[in-house]
Parts: sequence; C-alpha cells; structure tokens
Amino acid sequence: MALQTVLKHLANNCFNPVKDIETTIPDRAGVYLFCLKKKSTLPSTNVVPIFKSFNGVKVIYAGKAGTSLFKRDYKQHFKSGNAGKSTLRKSLGVLFGYPQIYRDNSPNNSKTKFKPSDEKKISQLMHENLLMYYYPTDEFNKIELELINHFQPPLNIEFNKNSINSDFIAHLKQLRNSKKLTPKAVVTNDTQKRVRNKIKLLEEKVSKTPHPQKNIADKFNGCVFKGLLIVVIIIILTLYFI
Repeated sequence: MALQTVLKHLANNCFNPVKDIETTIPDRAGVYLFCLKKKSTLPSTNVVPIFKSFNGVKVIYAGKAGTSLFKRDYKQHFKSGNAGKSTLRKSLGVLFGYPQIYRDNSPNNSKTKFKPSDEKKISQLMHENLLMYYYPTDEFNKIELELINHFQPPLNIEFNKNSINSDFIAHLKQLRNSKKLTPKAVVTNDTQKRVRNKIKLLEEKVSKTPHPQKNIADKFNGCVFKGLLIVVIIIILTLYFI
C-alpha cells in the first residue's frame, strides 16, 4: 500500500482523549501516530528536536499494535499508568525530569517506571496535549517502518536511523539510562543479604538471652514438682507404717 494512501486513512481516524469516546478505537491490529496538539510542546532540553507535521500538528511518535489498537494505544499509553510497559510514557517522563524506579521493585529487572504520582501526571499531560491518529491494518510491521522513516519522530528510538534527530535521540537515550532511582529501588542483592544476616544474628542473640518470665515459670514448675514428690513420699510412708 502506498504511503500516501496510509496517510489519508490516518487523517480520517483521529482520537482526541479530551472529547472522544475511547471505544471508537478499534480492537484490532494497526498503526498509529502520536502528535502534539497545537500550542503544545515537549519540555525544553539541551538538544532541540526537529518535528515533521501531519494534519497541521507535530508528530512525536509512530508505532504499531500487533493485536489491538485499543489495548496497545489507548490502554498501555494513555491509561496504564505504567511507563514500564510504554516506551512513549518512559520518554515523556524522563523529558519532564521524573525519577525512575524499578518496575518490579527489583534491580534484577532493568525495566523501569515512575512513582504513582508521576505516572498520574504523565497520563494527565498526555490526555491534555496529545492527539492519536490510527489506521487498522494487518500490514502494521511494514507500515510502521515507513511512518518512522517518513516522519523521523523524535521519541522513536528503535528503527529511527535518520540523522535528523540523531542528537536528540542520543540525548533521550542518556536520560532514559540515567536511572535516578528512589531509595526504595536502590536495594541491591548485597544489601538484602547484609540485612538478612543482621536479622539472623539478632534472632540468635535473642534466643540465647535468658528470658526472665521463662526463668520464673521454670522455677515455679520445679517447686510444684518437688512439692508433689514430697506428698507422694509421705503417703507411701504412711501406708507402709499403718
């Protein structure tokens, strides 16, 4: 299919999250473009991105949905609240300077997201500032590459080989890789091991420390046993001499 035909289909399918109903997005495979609304901008950085326009708005990201435009585009990008499952959300978050945390609260998994309050801000920013153009098609792999090559969107890192935004993409990669993690996320395996060892030592120390209440109970039980033994001996002696 010719690219111009694809662009015509995209132009006929625009989703504005502020006013459009989400169920208008089809639950089938396809491609999509995310664009900045007029008067909306990306955060300023040391490297200025270069935008190409579509339908009078700036294209920032092109993608594909292998199974469902509704689930991939709308739910994962707009509503998921989890940048660990959306490269678009991740890029927007780091551009706004939000610190990343490990997606699964474990340094063993390199996937990151943002804390809930920041994820909420990203969702709100996307809701207010982005438009999504979509086109249902089974040729999503081929067309996605054509769209990236045509628009060179600044937030597309993978497959974006054009030199137009190479400096900005290099800067974006650096921001995404410089994980400014929250204290909760900076718990390495060594730290966890040291904490477990300290807990074990404390438990051993407590188990070896005499417990006052236990000693009193032991002494009381001992006295009761001795008293009962004396009673039994007296009874035996009494029966013996009668």
